[in-house]
Amino acid sequence: MNKACPVCGMDVQDKRIQVQHLGNVYVFCSHQCQENFQKRPGLYSGTHAVQLERRNILKRRVFRINPPLNKEQIKAVQKAITSMMGIEAMKVETNRIEITYDLMRATAKQIEDAISAGGATLGQRLADHIKQGWIHYTEENELDNLESAPGSCCNKPPAKA
Repeated sequence: MNKACPVCGMDVQDKRIQVQHLGNVYVFCSHQCQENFQKRPGLYSGTHAVQLERRNILKRRVFRINPPLNKEQIKAVQKAITSMMGIEAMKVETNRIEITYDLMRATAKQIEDAISAGGATLGQRLADHIKQGWIHYTEENELDNLESAPGSCCNKPPAKA
């Protein structure tokens, strides 16, 4: 059984959060890491994962908040976000949250869920929903592309042996 979380590399003391994949048991430091692994096990296990090990893909996003937060709500949102894995920097204001995070360990969707769990409401304008959908789509594609093993390019034939 692994002793380090395959997603973030942290030592895992409590082995209650675990998943079996291809005959191996993987343990995780958090449900967030377990969720990331289950969505894309190829990113975090196997030979391709060794090539991606400790790779950081930093993203900076601004999340609009409406209605504005008061001081207690700001503290609750900060606490919810700082409990996540992969958060590099954060600035919480009354009507916006700016976050830098590592896409290999956290997604915009997970951050949005943490913001909501902290008691904040994300912007509800049509433009806000379109932006959120686009961010989710591009992040999913980027992670899917990373998970797939490198192959030949469409305009370059594979190298001959």
